[in-house]
Amino acid sequence: MIVFTKLMKYGEGRRFALSLMKCSAFERLARFGRDPSVLLIVVLAGLGTAHILVRIATYGIPTAIGDSGPYLQMARNFLAGDIIWRSLMGTPIVGWPPLFSLLMAAGGWVGIEPFVAGRWINATSFGLTILAAGGYLRSNLRSQWLALATTATLVASLPLSKFASSLESEPLFVLLTLLALIWLAAFLQRGGRMPLLWAAVCTALAAVTRYPGVLLIGAGVLLLLVRRTPPLAVRLKDAVVFGAVSSLPLAGVLTHNWVVSGTLTGRSGKSGQSLSAGL
Repeated sequence: MIVFTKLMKYGEGRRFALSLMKCSAFERLARFGRDPSVLLIVVLAGLGTAHILVRIATYGIPTAIGDSGPYLQMARNFLAGDIIWRSLMGTPIVGWPPLFSLLMAAGGWVGIEPFVAGRWINATSFGLTILAAGGYLRSNLRSQWLALATTATLVASLPLSKFASSLESEPLFVLLTLLALIWLAAFLQRGGRMPLLWAAVCTALAAVTRYPGVLLIGAGVLLLLVRRTPPLAVRLKDAVVFGAVSSLPLAGVLTHNWVVSGTLTGRSGKSGQSLSAGL
């Protein structure tokens, strides 16, 4: 405080403080800090994370069903330093993107068992999804109570809780998809390079978490092209930047898959029903 008081005696310090107080981001942070609904959203996110951890501690995590087995095996491949991700049968694992397994392996590199790391990744992803959704709703809805009520439904969501209590990649994918959409909305509303780049990065990570993330790449490119206000040249530039950044990691994964297995995402058998019947 003494240093700050001395600094304010000089013109530069005074001008710096005034410019800081006028900064829109600072004003928004200060306003949110005085908003009790923001604290409640943080509490809801913490409760969601704690709920998943308690549920896992009570019922455990099934690893013999779903995608848990391949993800754990890929994490062990990463820990062993294998370039080709193989199943216990020795066949290449190409049907599951590597990001979730890579994060579990990162836990192993610092002494945390991948199984335990995956549990924390999903519980944290669940909590951050609640936090991101609640923050976005609070910023864009006039009624803070409607934002809180909607956020609370995420905490009580049975499908989200089910996946967050497993070793599957859906919680991480949902979080990354939500962040990509929030950053993309911020870019469409205010412009700027950083929101577009963050949207592209989150989209890229989502696409290497689950392959359906490729649809998010296409949707983002299309959305950037069909907006009305900027000239066509600007829209094309933004779409190219977003598409290139968001598709690069997935292109690397698919290239790896093709080299080791001759397929992009693994072979699949012929469907027993037509497309129209499946829809």
